[in-house]
Amino acid sequence: MPYKDGKTWRATRMIDGKRKSRRFPTKQKALEWEASQNAAVWEEEKQDVLNDLIPTVSVRDWADATLDYVKECEAPATYDEKQYAFKRLVKRLGGDFEVESITPALILNHLKAERRERSPNAANKDRKCLSSSWKWATINVEGFPVVENPFRISPRFKEKRTPRHIPAESDFWAVYEMAEPQDKAMLACFIYLAARKTEIFRLTWSCVDLVRERIRLSTVKTSDGSEKLSLLPIVPELKTELLAHWERSKDRSGHVFRIPPGPKFSNPFAGQPYTSRQHYLGKMCTRAEVTRFDWHSIRHLSASILFKAGHKVGVIQRILRHENPQTTVRYLHDLGFDPEMEEAMRITFQK
Repeated sequence: MPYKDGKTWRATRMIDGKRKSRRFPTKQKALEWEASQNAAVWEEEKQDVLNDLIPTVSVRDWADATLDYVKECEAPATYDEKQYAFKRLVKRLGGDFEVESITPALILNHLKAERRERSPNAANKDRKCLSSSWKWATINVEGFPVVENPFRISPRFKEKRTPRHIPAESDFWAVYEMAEPQDKAMLACFIYLAARKTEIFRLTWSCVDLVRERIRLSTVKTSDGSEKLSLLPIVPELKTELLAHWERSKDRSGHVFRIPPGPKFSNPFAGQPYTSRQHYLGKMCTRAEVTRFDWHSIRHLSASILFKAGHKVGVIQRILRHENPQTTVRYLHDLGFDPEMEEAMRITFQK
């Protein structure tokens, strides 16, 4: 029952041993408040307070947290992929859009728009990047909603992939013959080491042992994003190229391959390691009058040469530095080879 307390009326209510009290200007207001109080109301008020304490995560918050982690702990290519995926999602939803308001229907509409505007393959790539980012955030971002991943449950789109062009050996060597001395050494590293582009661009002289004929390549293309080191033999042809390049090099303390100074004007990037060389091979293929191929195509060509030479899938896997042997099998299938079928026919019909 309310009672007079100075110039106001104090209302008091006790439920399950807990007591609440409030002041009102009139006795009627105090009576109404006491009548409205019950356990359900108190529980609702408690939840409201707790909800206010839990931070709300926006799409921009999610993107910033994810990209900060990826930039520090994963490969640069992974960072670029996720950065572009988030950029398109922020453009569609807005950076302040709350993550807890994201629904599977909303994500499907976003991916369908990406499919129309870009391609099914591009939409599927965004789906993969954002799905893994959502999974990471549920564990590592405070206040991130722990609900079913809306990207994972969105269906993949059917893709129309253009097969990668793998050059003939003669086409590769035609390009090689037209290259400058440093570029010949670089191309030799790609073909003889079945190397990834980043492995060669990041290669330093400290990883090249011409005496013991060994070379150490590093890659971060592993399942957990950690760096993996691989030791490979230097075949005589590659040793010749690297030895000549070593003798030409003025600075042997850093990267093996550096951007040379311009022939007619100073190059502000001269002396720095390569990061892309996106257009180099295309121009060289045009000059050599062969069908264009890219850096990664040379890696596929190396796999083809190894398989034609009769090496087992397990050996090719080690040379290509694949963690999963099925990746090597896929490489060979893309090249038109079926190792299991060829082995079965060889055993069955050999005399």
